[in-house]
Amino acid sequence: MTILVSFLIVMLSAAVQPVSVLQVQPIPSGERAVLRVGEDTELDGGQIRVGLESVVSDSRCPRGYRCISAGEAKVRVWVVEGTDSRRSHLVAGPTVSRYRLSRRYFLQMTSLEPYPEPGRRREQTEYRATFLLTRALDQ
Repeated sequence: MTILVSFLIVMLSAAVQPVSVLQVQPIPSGERAVLRVGEDTELDGGQIRVGLESVVSDSRCPRGYRCISAGEAKVRVWVVEGTDSRRSHLVAGPTVSRYRLSRRYFLQMTSLEPYPEPGRRREQTEYRATFLLTRALDQ
C-alpha cells in the first residue's frame, strides 16, 4: 500500500507544471473588425460584442508633414461579454494599447482611418477603426 501511495504521489507531482506567463495569440480568422462610430459587432462566435462609441481625440501627425511627435488617436468603446458590460478608451499610435477584456480576451485598436489632413476637421461618422481580438493562453 505504501508503495502504491508513493507511486501515485510521484506520478501526480510529475504531472503538475508551473504556471507560465500569459501569451497573446490571435483568435482564428475573422476576428478583426472594422467599425464606424455607432456600429457594433460580435466576435469569437458571439462571445464578445464590441461597439465604437466615439473618437475622443486624434492628434496624429498629418500625412506629408514632419512632426516632433507621431501623436495618437483615442477612441471610446463599449464591450459586452456574457452579462458583463463596460466602457474603455483604446489608443492607436506609437505605443500599443491593448485592453484586457477578461481573463480570456484582449482588444486592441490597430488603426484609425482616415488620417488627419491639415485644416480639415473630421466628423465622427467619417472615422473607421480596426480592432483585433486576441485570446490569452496559458502555455
